[in-house]
Amino acid sequence: MKTRLVKRLKSLIGRGWQRLDDPIPALPLDLFRIGAGALSAVYFWHLRREVPTISSPNGLLDHQLVRKMFPYTRLSFYQLGMDERVFRSVNLAAVGAAVGVMAGRGIRPNVTFLYLTAVSTYRWNLPAMYVDDVVMHLVLFWLQLLPTGKTLTLGRASNWRSATVPGFTTRLFTANLALIYFAAGLWKWNSPLWKQGIALYATLKMPISRAPHFWPSSLQPLLRPFSYLALILEPILAALPLLPAHSRFKYALGGSLVAFHAGIVATLRIPYANIACMAGLPLLFQAELMAWLAGDHAPDRPNPASTPEWQKVLASTCLTLLLLQNIWRIRERKPIGSTDSPFVTRWRGHLGLYSGLRHHNNPWTAPLYALGLVQSYRLLDWVDERNWHMFYDGVEQISAEIRPFNTNQLFPHTMRNVLLHSYIQNKCWIVPPAAELPAFQRSLLTRFVQQLAHKFPNTGLITIYINISRITRENLDLRETERRKILQFSVRDGVPTICFMRLLEGPTVEAPHR
Repeated sequence: MKTRLVKRLKSLIGRGWQRLDDPIPALPLDLFRIGAGALSAVYFWHLRREVPTISSPNGLLDHQLVRKMFPYTRLSFYQLGMDERVFRSVNLAAVGAAVGVMAGRGIRPNVTFLYLTAVSTYRWNLPAMYVDDVVMHLVLFWLQLLPTGKTLTLGRASNWRSATVPGFTTRLFTANLALIYFAAGLWKWNSPLWKQGIALYATLKMPISRAPHFWPSSLQPLLRPFSYLALILEPILAALPLLPAHSRFKYALGGSLVAFHAGIVATLRIPYANIACMAGLPLLFQAELMAWLAGDHAPDRPNPASTPEWQKVLASTCLTLLLLQNIWRIRERKPIGSTDSPFVTRWRGHLGLYSGLRHHNNPWTAPLYALGLVQSYRLLDWVDERNWHMFYDGVEQISAEIRPFNTNQLFPHTMRNVLLHSYIQNKCWIVPPAAELPAFQRSLLTRFVQQLAHKFPNTGLITIYINISRITRENLDLRETERRKILQFSVRDGVPTICFMRLLEGPTVEAPHR
């Protein structure tokens, strides 16, 4: 009886494995390829523009200190001692590779180069990385495995109406998209602010918002229904790959997906991740797209060859690890400082994962990291821990005159700077070892001042204050705001002198520092 049951189970699994590779239309994959290539070109051009601020040895990050805090970031083709021109050249080459992907020429080698560049950049600049970078290198990982290039390639004719490709990796990629929505949506149900209906307002008041000062507390009641709608809608979006073609519910969900991501792009500084998710729509609506563009055309060629086994293994391994990582996070809700199991401790040793990051207690993080992936689908459920409205103000004293100082000259309000400010404010997005945080805060403040000194070689005595408010149901109007002096400096002939520096969790530095 057991033998018969095992054989039947194996047969069902085998048939399911084979059906995953059933042919699918090639055109939607190539539309996704072109969209991902165009987005990659803009992304790497943006990274090239950020080189002087972030990647350069003279930028805001002390990369030697970053490697000391996060030893596993050494696994990168960016190494200490590289000149700024190297980073500019690599990113410019990546833009060219992205154009090649759009044109359909040398797709796999170009995408592999883009993926390695994205992974190396993520590791090199880890404290300034965020969800845009995470999703971009996830997209590039899958783009290496997807069977693209059968249609819409420059200089090659193809019958795009009837061309088909094996569907194994495409189906697993859409399952990965579903996992993102499902995990991110369910984690929000663990958030008090989301369940109270004020999480959306709190998010829009945080520094990651495009206009945190635009949203008065009077708008919170109007935003509450959208907060609840996101709470309900996001896990349901995971059903898109499973719904029958041409169903009204599927069309409604597709429109909701576009509105959901477009709203985030319009209000938060997270464009690439959301545009990348919308670029996956041709894969989620393959049948509908082909019916609209080509009608019911039968293929004029035999079914394509099956997906190579190595691609099947790699794709299924990646998806399995991501699924296990998210399941494991359910049990991560334990008191900070509790003892890890021997299993967790053993896996943390892989690849030097000893940084003290709580999410690195997850044993499935190490093998994903070996593949180049750093993933977390707990998107916007962290609002309960990071619901702070923060901004700077300052004054400049020249002789007896005191006038307001534009703090945007010192702290430009870009997403990378917002992330680095979180370390200065001790609201870290990626938590470094506690012993290293004061040195990192001091390094960041010093480098911000040095960058200002390059632009303004002579200033008066500048004093910077930080204003911090906790966004809660009782403090929606931000009346309870704490203002602290954190920095005082001057610049003479391009040389800054720091007279005062407050580390928000650490000693106060008052000795002159050049």
